[in-house]
Order: sequence, then C-alpha cells, then structure tokens
Amino acid sequence: MKKIILVLSQISLTILLLIAVFYRRGLVSNPIGQFTGFPINHQQTGWGTSLYYPLINPEVEVARDIKVGIIDSGIAQNLEDEFYLEKQVSFSDSKNVNDQLGHGTKIASIIAAKNNHKWTLGLAPSAKIYSYKVVDDDGAIKESYIIRALKQAKDDGVDLVNFSMVVKNLTPELETAVNDYLQTGGYFITPAYDLKNLDVLNPLTSIDGVIVVGSFNDFFKILNPQEDIDYYAPYTQETLSPNLQIIRSDGSSFSTAFVSGTIANFLSQSKSRTQIDHELQTLFSQEAVTRKRQPLLVFYETYREEVDLTYSVLGIGSCILIVVEVFIGLGLILRNKSKRKYYLAQLSVQLLVLILIAWLTLPTQM
Repeated sequence: MKKIILVLSQISLTILLLIAVFYRRGLVSNPIGQFTGFPINHQQTGWGTSLYYPLINPEVEVARDIKVGIIDSGIAQNLEDEFYLEKQVSFSDSKNVNDQLGHGTKIASIIAAKNNHKWTLGLAPSAKIYSYKVVDDDGAIKESYIIRALKQAKDDGVDLVNFSMVVKNLTPELETAVNDYLQTGGYFITPAYDLKNLDVLNPLTSIDGVIVVGSFNDFFKILNPQEDIDYYAPYTQETLSPNLQIIRSDGSSFSTAFVSGTIANFLSQSKSRTQIDHELQTLFSQEAVTRKRQPLLVFYETYREEVDLTYSVLGIGSCILIVVEVFIGLGLILRNKSKRKYYLAQLSVQLLVLILIAWLTLPTQM
C-alpha cells in the first residue's frame, strides 16, 4: 500500500510539474501573474523584444548612422543623456522643449534608449534622435504644430518619423506636409487607431506610403484587423518614464514605436528598402501574428479566471505540500531506520519537484 501511495504521489507531482512548465512557457506570453522583463546587457527591453529576439537585435553591429524624428511631447530633461539626442525643437506654445507629460519620453525609450548598462535598451540604441515637440503643457495639440514639425523633419533629413498619435481630421495642408516628407524617401509611421476607439481608423491611413501600425494583445489576438493596416505589433511595452522608473505601457502608440524602432534597427544595418519591407512582412503581417496565436493561448484567454485560480492553487498548494512533505518524510525516516536512505531519497526528490513547481507558478516578480 505504501508503495502504491508513493508511486501515485510521484505521478501526481510529475503531472503538476508538467502543468507548471506549460504555465511558464506555453500558456501565456509571460508567467501568469508575473510581469517580467527581457534583460539584454543589464538593461530591460520588455516582452515585445523577447518575442522577436534575435531577429530584432538591439546589439547588432551598426553599419551607418540613422536619424529618427519623433513628433510627440518631447523628451524629459533628466533623461536627455539616455539618448543620442541630436536636436530638440518645440513647435507648440510651450516654452519648454522638454517633455512635461511623459509620452514622448516613453516612445523614445522604445525606439532608441542607449546601450549604456542603464534602465532600458531601445531597438536602435545608436540612432540619433530629433525631438519635435507638438504638445502644449496642458496636452493640447494643433495641426499647425504637426505641419511645422514635418517640414523640419524634411529639412533635417531624418530617415524616419515616428508619429504615435491619431488625428481627428486629415486636411489638405496636413496631407501635403506628410507627402512632402515621404518624397524624401523617409518612413512615416503612425498608429491605425486609438485602443479606446478601435472602430475609428486614423485618417492618416488614407495616405499612400504611410506605414500604418495596428496592435495585438498578450495572446496574439489582433485588435480590429483591417486591410488598410500594414503591420501589427505588441500593444504593451516596457518604457522609461520621466521619474526614472521602468513601467509597463499599453497602447497603439507603443506598437507604432516598436515598428519604428525595428525599421531604424534595419536601416542601421544598411538594409535596402526591399529587404526591410520583406522582413517587416515576415515579422508583423497579419498572417505572421496569427500564426503565433496557438490554441493554448486561445484557451487561456477564454478561461482566464479559471486558469488564474488554478495557477494560484498550484503555487500556494505547492508551498503547503512542501511543509506537509517535510513532516511526513521525517516521520517515516525516524520510524523506519532500516529504510532511512530509501525514504530520504524519496523525500529529497519530491521536495525538489515541489520547490520547482512553486518557483514556476508563484508570482515572484509582480
């Protein structure tokens, strides 16, 4: 009877361990309940980079300098040294060229945070940043700001412009400004929509040559797929905030920055436009993202509450079992001196498995 109990307990522990491994590696993008980064060279890059590394490698050898224009809210003054900041210009009514809201700083950190063993690592850390501020200190944005910023980007000869905003209307003046920049051969990247209003597409999507970026969630579910959307990127990123914290940021604007950073990375390797277009299709097309949406992910997305409960039971139950196992195992060892080595070996193996299960399932990195 004891042997049967031991065999059953070992089988049960093996099954629990397999489930824990599924939780860890296959069921979700990150361990359930945990928010983990993806460190490269002592810097955080986040879940998005972990999905595509080393196809997108921030530490790849650079063949040429790249100029990246970011039309946004600026870059925080206390983080200027985290970027190769070539120029800062404000086209808004703000008297300060620096970021007062945090959005532009987060976007810049995704695209081009330096490889300097600090904070976060951008996708193209050697890129030179041209920051064009178009946001007033109260968050207001005027079309005239954007048009002037685009003209400046054209004059500066930037290789790409990241515009992580959705405009309400596309006027002839704004369309002309975008087209004038595109005629220089540069890339103009913008979000397809605001996640708060997925059904309304960004009017900029109607301009030929504009790269339109949609989003997918933690389960590789594409949010409102449309024919006018070129690529889909992760909607959640690890970003650097002005208060020197690495935080999780969600939104289509961050998906846009991820594609911009990828393009800057490829440009820095002197890849041709044809090569870049092909690689972007391979990585971010609707078909490419859909292939990553495995049945196990769909299952978890559908039954998330039930799975989370199971996850908690596994983690907490493993800790309880460790305590129970120690008491029972020590009792058996003390009462059966002739089989002490046998029970000690059994106890050691089972404790090791339980500790592994607890380590795999407990949310240790919230």
